[in-house]
Amino acid sequence: MALMFFLILLTVSVLILLRKQNQTDWEIRTHDVWGGGQWLASRGNRPHLGVDLVVNPTQIVTAPFDMEIVRRAFPYTSDLSYTGIKFRTVKDNVTYTGRIFYFVPYVDKGVFKKGDAIGVAQDLTTKYPNITNHIHVDLRNTVSHDIDNEYYHNGVYYTNPNLFL
Repeated sequence: MALMFFLILLTVSVLILLRKQNQTDWEIRTHDVWGGGQWLASRGNRPHLGVDLVVNPTQIVTAPFDMEIVRRAFPYTSDLSYTGIKFRTVKDNVTYTGRIFYFVPYVDKGVFKKGDAIGVAQDLTTKYPNITNHIHVDLRNTVSHDIDNEYYHNGVYYTNPNLFL
């Protein structure tokens, strides 16, 4: 009986730990040999249209804000070992779509609250030596809502994710 109680307690504790990490203080990747992770940081002839949030490889990745995961996504068509998600989120009655890359998602669909565990961070240093490990987050919309925090590119308004973190 004591062993069964212990196993139930252990299982519930692990599930709670996996479900709720409550990471709310994200650190944005500063400049390294591959550039910076800030919104609109230089990428040569184009700006960085998202933010890079620092993580450690194998770290549990939590939802940076409330979201609905729509499907699994891949940042590179030629290298499917790196994964992520496409998602939807709503702020001020406006629906945004977005992507989070460089982690292995637990599920391909579902609704998550800010701080819920959504996957495990991947190691980017195998592809980009000496890079700061991170997840990439970007947000998009087809209609302008906040010109001061948007960048228009190829028919899409990219929105500054810092407004959501």
